[in-house]
Amino acid sequence: MRRPAGNLFVGAAVGGALLLSACAGSDPAVAGSSTTEADRPTATSTSVPHPSTTETTTPPVPRPTVEIFSDVSATVFIPTGEPPFPAVVAIHGGGYTNGHPGDMGSLSAFMRDQGFLVFNTGYQLATRKDPSFPEAIHDVACAVRLAASHELSDGTVAVLGVSSGAHFAALLAVTGDRYGTPCPESEPVIPDRLLALGIPEVMPHPFLNTFIGADSEKNPEAWNAVDPLQYVGNNPDLQALFIHAGNDEVLSSSGAVRMTEGLNEAGTEAAFIEVPGIGHLDLHNPTHVGEVIADWLQP
Repeated sequence: MRRPAGNLFVGAAVGGALLLSACAGSDPAVAGSSTTEADRPTATSTSVPHPSTTETTTPPVPRPTVEIFSDVSATVFIPTGEPPFPAVVAIHGGGYTNGHPGDMGSLSAFMRDQGFLVFNTGYQLATRKDPSFPEAIHDVACAVRLAASHELSDGTVAVLGVSSGAHFAALLAVTGDRYGTPCPESEPVIPDRLLALGIPEVMPHPFLNTFIGADSEKNPEAWNAVDPLQYVGNNPDLQALFIHAGNDEVLSSSGAVRMTEGLNEAGTEAAFIEVPGIGHLDLHNPTHVGEVIADWLQP
């Protein structure tokens, strides 16, 4: 059942402070989440701090700022310097049924250090009894709209996802206003950049069956609706980067390759890079993918 409307809590990490740590081994497609309640951000205030111009050594307490859904949270990582900042929404993986924003903590901090206002967001997870399509995508679309309208944002939004989070990121980058209708922010936002790390191909698979609530034969319309390849011509101004782990033990590169080719054929700028010697979970680690991302972000 869809949860009732409530609060989307947005916490903040300022300067060099890191609020969330990557949870190695919690990527769903490989194993169950290792996140505990102690890993989850807590909220104690209602204000957003102005970005600090000095490094901090003690992580500040996350601060709730915007209300959307009661059980969905995002944490904001604020860069040093003077706003406004370009925004990025970070989307965790987990096979649609698992994972936690904490898995994206290190990448979020890395993107903050590149000068981005980062919204590390959660979304509704699927179970066999309670599929999360389309609610999970609406959740992330709401985070994108929030990022664009935030007082510290310059209005531009990139989407960064790993694994199933990369699927959501790609889908939102090419579908325009198809998702996000339940959001308080009524103005649709089309991301201008896409960073998809370890994107799965939309094809028959138990994880996708659970997410959608039916296999492709029983509900072909829903399967078509979640396939970003069907919409590659919708955002010609998009810039996209697909990163694949050379030793990925979970996914083949076919999803990334097909998306790259499809976008290029549609006239959209897209690149594919395979990082040798790393596995699927290593895609969360800026030590392995940070240099590739930073090089691509350079104008």
